[in-house]
Amino acid sequence: MAGGAVAVTGALRPGLIWGAMVTFSIVLVLALELVNSAVESMIDHLHPETAPEIKLAKDVAAGAVLVATIGAVAVGLLMLIDTLA
Repeated sequence: MAGGAVAVTGALRPGLIWGAMVTFSIVLVLALELVNSAVESMIDHLHPETAPEIKLAKDVAAGAVLVATIGAVAVGLLMLIDTLA
């Protein structure tokens, strides 16, 4: 997905600000995905049994990735609208 976003941004040449926003969005999603993976791995290691509190912590970490992804999609769509208009 990130490669596709970079390719589209490069092809459209939308300007420095849009390029920076797309880059920041990609980096934010990837960073939160790494944090999510680290949290899940650590929780699974420390508490292998299933517990409602642990499920909630994992869901919240995954939710952060989802929110960042939705924001990245919004940035991409706004860039397309601005560039193609």
